[in-house]
Amino acid sequence: MKRFFYDYSRPLRKVEVLVHLLNLDDHSEYEKISNGIQHASEKFGFTYEPISDINEGKILLGEQIVRLLIIVSDKPFTRSVAEFGLTALHTYTAVSIAFNYSSLAEMLSHEEMINLYKRLSNDRINFLRPVQQEDNTYVVGHEKIVDNSICDSVRVKYKAECLDNSPVQLSAPIRKYFENCAAAYRDYVLYHRSPSDGYFAVRVPDTDRFYVTSTKTYKDNLNIERIAEVVSYDPSKNLLKYRGKFMPSSDSVEAAIVFKDMPEVNSLLHTHASKQFTRNPQFSHKIKMPIASYGEYETGLMLRDALKNESDGFIIMEDHGEVFSCTEFNVPATVFKNLDIYRQLNRKSVSV
Repeated sequence: MKRFFYDYSRPLRKVEVLVHLLNLDDHSEYEKISNGIQHASEKFGFTYEPISDINEGKILLGEQIVRLLIIVSDKPFTRSVAEFGLTALHTYTAVSIAFNYSSLAEMLSHEEMINLYKRLSNDRINFLRPVQQEDNTYVVGHEKIVDNSICDSVRVKYKAECLDNSPVQLSAPIRKYFENCAAAYRDYVLYHRSPSDGYFAVRVPDTDRFYVTSTKTYKDNLNIERIAEVVSYDPSKNLLKYRGKFMPSSDSVEAAIVFKDMPEVNSLLHTHASKQFTRNPQFSHKIKMPIASYGEYETGLMLRDALKNESDGFIIMEDHGEVFSCTEFNVPATVFKNLDIYRQLNRKSVSV
């Protein structure tokens, strides 16, 4: 199956992005989800339609560049829904599916099949990860589904102004930083959903500017042209100015706040190593940020404050991923230190 994603060389216009929401079985939070996506569509600029049947939605091929179908279900994974998602990819550029589970054991029992359908879809089906509730059920909250309607469509929440769309010219040491990050990201599999998740960022020496991977960039085989230079971010206007062929990471807002307010930080590595760190109970003490929406100013302030209070520069954003900061212009050593800890813990658990 062909993988297609927009290259995000420019912001998409509202008419170019369509999001459909399909309610399979009278989802208990459907109204919250639908109202939230409607609000997001008005704020961030995409077309939204709730549908009750896949043939109901209006798809104007040729005008719409990104077409996202979100399927919500109160029930656990079924192959019929996954197969339906595969079929939908003939019409949609991407499909997101939210299942809910009665327990962790039930959720994990479907993990192998979910991974199979992720491979069959060639990274075009996103199975949204549920979060443990107080009653020990596992549910994809309406906030996460709303955030997904942005993330898998227009992607960025900032207003973008490109100052120069030529490829960014990197010095040899800066280029080496990105190559080393990509090698670590690939060799240690520092992602769960997709190798396009997360970002690598490094300060332009002696400035508040920084280089960062572009949004929706595959980092296991990094194309060095997909590096942008963030020149400035104005929170009062939510305006981000940059140079490069492609738009900066959707998390550039958070990175901009860290680089501006923490002059001692020179590099950042944001990963989604779910099994190793984020959802590994052995690292629960590293969860220093509650669940928060990506790419927003308030989230950047939270990240800055969390990093300021961690001497090793390593924190976990709950249900999101890890951030490693470093005073040097290289891959933070805490990545490898904690991966070694993870492997040692994993060996112990296997031996027991």
